[in-house]
Amino acid sequence: MQWQADCRKLSDALQRKLFISQAPVAVRLLSQAEVDQNPEWLQSVRRPGKGLPEKVLICQAMAMVRLYGWQVLVTPESVECPTGLLTMGWVEMSPEYLRGEIPVSPFNQTNEARGRRMETVTCMPAGTVAAVAAAPLGESPFEPQAVVIYCTPGQAMRLVQSTLFEEGGAVESSSAGAQGCSQYLSLVILSGQPRYILPGNGDRIFGHVEEHQMAFSMPLGYAGRLAEGIEKTQEGGQSYPVPAYLRAEFKVPKAYAKASEHLRQYTRGRKD
Repeated sequence: MQWQADCRKLSDALQRKLFISQAPVAVRLLSQAEVDQNPEWLQSVRRPGKGLPEKVLICQAMAMVRLYGWQVLVTPESVECPTGLLTMGWVEMSPEYLRGEIPVSPFNQTNEARGRRMETVTCMPAGTVAAVAAAPLGESPFEPQAVVIYCTPGQAMRLVQSTLFEEGGAVESSSAGAQGCSQYLSLVILSGQPRYILPGNGDRIFGHVEEHQMAFSMPLGYAGRLAEGIEKTQEGGQSYPVPAYLRAEFKVPKAYAKASEHLRQYTRGRKD
């Protein structure tokens, strides 16, 4: 199948050309009909109470994939994160929560400011998602809707360049420094557009995203062109790691120049 070829091609390019150290994560939001069909691959994945703890957060599951290489399933009953529940459409946004009256960190923020932040949460339509499946991109047993790549800022730059190689333009993004799964899953899937993401506290505490990491997420439809773009942009002079330019003649501090001249004069005098 074409999607499998694209997944393998992109996974290979990310490792060979960008040296991505953690597995890119393939994600599919399963409908109830898909769960009821119970395909063979779904029967073997780890899920809450079966290879996973009873309570599993979405960002925690993403870490299990990229760090352990596991294939995992997250269900509504396992999630105790308000953002995760809202993002997947598993609960409704209450008026009190939308007004910022329900404390979430930072706990000393005004209700008004917190409420404006809640307005940025992108939620899947209620009833459309029964479970979240995630697996390493190169070994995904399902056709993903989104691919999430955890990377350094330099690697994210190369992903943006490679995404834009064919059509140009710009990759647009925004951040509240929080609500990561709303950014790299629901917003990408609903908009059909790639984004670069600054993972928030939850991703870093429960998802073990390191302080030097960010994320890049895209719909599956971009996988083939991204893999091609990585190759083409490198051929065109955009590589990773970015090479340092060391042929410039540096102007050293005056004290260095004076000290160097002193030592040269002293050495000449000794030779005379």
